Amino acid sequence: MRLFLVLLYSLGHFLAIAQNTQTYTHDNYLFRTAQELYGKEKYTAARQYFEKYLSLNKQDLLSVESEYYLADCGLQLFHDDAELKLNEFVKKYPAHPKSQQALLSLGNVLKGKKDYKSALLYYEKLNSDLLSKEQKEEVHFNMGYCYLNDKQLDKALPHFNSLKTGENKYTYAASYYAGNIEFKQGDNDAALTDYKKAEQNESYRALVPYMIAHILYKQKKYEDLIAYNDTLAKQKTDFKNQDDIQLLLSDVYFRKQEHLKCVNASEKYAATKELPEDAQYRYAKSYYYLGKNEKAIANFKKLVAQKDSIGQHAAYFLALSYLRDDNKTFALPFLAQAAELPFSKEVKEESIFLQGKISYELGKFSEVIASLKEYRKRYPKGRFVQEANEIMSDALLNTSHYSEALDYIESLSKRSPRIDAVYQKAAYHRAEELYNQNHADSSVSYFEISQQYPYDKVLVAGANYWIGEILSMKGDYKGAVEYYLATQENKQSGAQDFYKKADYGLGYAFYNQKMYDKASTRFREFSDRRDQQHSKYYPDALLRLADCYYVQKRYTDALITYDKALEAQNKEKDYILLQKGLVSGTLGNYDQADNFLFDLTHQYPKSPYYETALFNKAMFALERGDYLTAVQSYTMFIRERPGSPYLPYALERRAICNVNLKNPELAYTDYQLVLKDYPTSPVANAALQGIQEIMSKEGKNEEFIAILKEYKTANPQKTDLEHIEFESGKRLYFDQKYNEAIQVLSNFQISYPNSSFGYESTYYLADAYYRLGKLNEALPYYQKVVEANKGTYTNRSLFKIADIYYATGNYSEAKKYNKQLQKVASSKKEVANAYQGLMLAHFQTAQYDSCFAYGELIVNSGYATTTGQNKAFLYQAKSLLAQKDTLKALDYFVVTMNEAKDENGAEAQYTIATIFYQQKKYKSSLNELFNLNEYYSDYVKWVDQSFLLVADNYLALGETFQAKATLESIVKNASDAKMVESAKQRLDKMAQENAGVNQ
Repeated sequence: MRLFLVLLYSLGHFLAIAQNTQTYTHDNYLFRTAQELYGKEKYTAARQYFEKYLSLNKQDLLSVESEYYLADCGLQLFHDDAELKLNEFVKKYPAHPKSQQALLSLGNVLKGKKDYKSALLYYEKLNSDLLSKEQKEEVHFNMGYCYLNDKQLDKALPHFNSLKTGENKYTYAASYYAGNIEFKQGDNDAALTDYKKAEQNESYRALVPYMIAHILYKQKKYEDLIAYNDTLAKQKTDFKNQDDIQLLLSDVYFRKQEHLKCVNASEKYAATKELPEDAQYRYAKSYYYLGKNEKAIANFKKLVAQKDSIGQHAAYFLALSYLRDDNKTFALPFLAQAAELPFSKEVKEESIFLQGKISYELGKFSEVIASLKEYRKRYPKGRFVQEANEIMSDALLNTSHYSEALDYIESLSKRSPRIDAVYQKAAYHRAEELYNQNHADSSVSYFEISQQYPYDKVLVAGANYWIGEILSMKGDYKGAVEYYLATQENKQSGAQDFYKKADYGLGYAFYNQKMYDKASTRFREFSDRRDQQHSKYYPDALLRLADCYYVQKRYTDALITYDKALEAQNKEKDYILLQKGLVSGTLGNYDQADNFLFDLTHQYPKSPYYETALFNKAMFALERGDYLTAVQSYTMFIRERPGSPYLPYALERRAICNVNLKNPELAYTDYQLVLKDYPTSPVANAALQGIQEIMSKEGKNEEFIAILKEYKTANPQKTDLEHIEFESGKRLYFDQKYNEAIQVLSNFQISYPNSSFGYESTYYLADAYYRLGKLNEALPYYQKVVEANKGTYTNRSLFKIADIYYATGNYSEAKKYNKQLQKVASSKKEVANAYQGLMLAHFQTAQYDSCFAYGELIVNSGYATTTGQNKAFLYQAKSLLAQKDTLKALDYFVVTMNEAKDENGAEAQYTIATIFYQQKKYKSSLNELFNLNEYYSDYVKWVDQSFLLVADNYLALGETFQAKATLESIVKNASDAKMVESAKQRLDKMAQENAGVNQ
């Protein structure tokens, strides 16, 4: 029984032990399975086994670890309560090794979520004494990484430094990150060392080359950088930011002035990315230094819109690139842009100067003056001040601002020989200007000033010549002779023109002194020169030589020379016929004289010599005693020329003829008309004597006494009050004191309503109002003069009436009075004025055929001045253009432009440019406009308008920058408000179109 009990006990104990072992083995399996799943990152399955183990409530060490792993699985699975459970674990088991792991896991997860501040809080709670070596290394790296990303570089660096020296799995990563921090902190040497170490690891070999290159660049170790790049090239491995290294190299090569290599490096970078502005500038400038202007221009253009230092320099070098291509026009706006920006004082100074210099070379003298005035104001002691002064002086000279040029040069403290030479020219041209403005007396002093700086001997000769002309014009012929002879002392080839014209001038000076022998010698010397046979003075010299022969009674020579003048295409054929008639009549060859005078009156019925021919035809009949023919001729003359100044003479001579024909009553009537209508005429006294003889024969001496009394009343002594008052008003008129003249002459007409000076005073009143621009007040007085038709002032008044009607837009009346003037004209000038008035009026009324025809008359008559002929060519061209005959119009515009160096030429060239623009020949249009600016810079109206058309051409060619610069220049510099407004409108339109493109 005892044995049984023992056996039974033993069996029970064995069964109990077996049961406990089985239980232990099962529980251990649960934990091991959970750990295996955890190690395989199967956190959901692992959680289930850890939970089963914990459900056993064993309260053993494995249960504690299961709590940790359960919470950590939740952390890995991003359960919301995971962080709380791990924190509870750390708090519950602070000394347990897994508490350190829990803190490390929390830190790592938060680091993975980039919550670097929170991660650091857990890392900082770790007890390094409880960590393994690997854990310590991990913590250092992760803390360094978190501090780095939290921008706490000073705290990050020690952690990386602690890892980079030894051999661990973080060595190369720590070196890389330490290098980044040191690079940012400017410790380039340390960074370079760390990057080179990181480069030894394949993971970082593609990351650090650019950083190493950048450090070498910052340290200015350019040769090392180039060598390093060569090494990388040999390795043929890809690495990050390869193109950025090329960008660094482009700058290195640029600094080393190896511009071709700079270009190559820049293009390698640009193959994948857009060049930064500074690199783009180096790229463009390298092309500039290589002499490849087209490439330089294309790349500088990409930068000029910038309003910074790069933009200023780019604009400057873009301008220089255009200048290399001799494209000065395109260079100017970029110089203007460089001059406006303040970043580089040297570039700004030179750009302002170059603007002036290039504008001068392009003939844009007004822009020269504006630029160089600004230059002198900003840089009174600048690098280019001497050259600027010289160019400025030349520009003022070329813009015809001669007074300003003289004042400017006189203000200079230091003058070079070149400037003194300009001073001579300015004085000379100022004198010419005054002369052309009818201020001949004032011009003399400037001609004399120009001679004080005799750099240009031709101008010295010219000054002598023109002073001679002025003295001759004033009637000081002796003085004129001295200056003409002084002109001929200069025998330089350039002065030959003045030398020859001096002969011509001497001819006239002697002629006007009635020294016909000397005059004929000079005219003959001038006309005998073969090289003068195409001179415009040659036909006139022959004519005057013939006149000298006539006065010298060398009648045969006179006739021969008049014929030579005709052969020389002298346009005064009517005058020559008159003179040949007079010579023939003087020789007693009355039939031949009649033939010449007949030819004149029938071939040239509108000739200013028509009435002279009629008068002399009658006179020759009188001389040869053919009184009946003479009476008929004088009657025809009186009928056809009622306003002629010859009329009193015709009446007096017809009276003589009638006396000889025994017709005293008719003679008495003519004598009475002379005394009544022309009491102050030189023949009035002869008419009085004729009446006396007739009345004496008829025994009417007492009646003659009454006629004599009337004559005396009409011809008072010169000291009487009436004459004095008239002369005072007349003198005020000639002194150009027109308001005062009007007052005195108006009072005169009230005081002396029947004065013999009434006709003349009416004309002066009209003309005084006209010269003051009071056209409506002038008109009725001119009309009274015409109505009186007493000859002397009739034609002048007709011209002024026509001019007033034209100016006020009454073109039909302008035509009417110009036609009247044409019929009664007694001089070449009057005929030319009538033709021009008719030409202009017909153009304004769109009668283009008539306009063209009158233009032809002006050109062919030879009566018009050079300016008048130029205007005729211009209006012929404008008439053709208005009739859509563009091709023929262009021919006439070209003729105008070639002949006229005045405002007519400027308008012609502008119109040619407009036609080319309308025909879409934009480059041809631009060429014409540039020529206009060069050759017609004095004519501001057309120069200003040309800039608008220049901008339009640029827009049509797609050169928007040039167009914009031109329009901005107009807004800035133009004085015409309409032009400025037009430029602003174009700029606004461009801005709107550009905004539309960008949208």
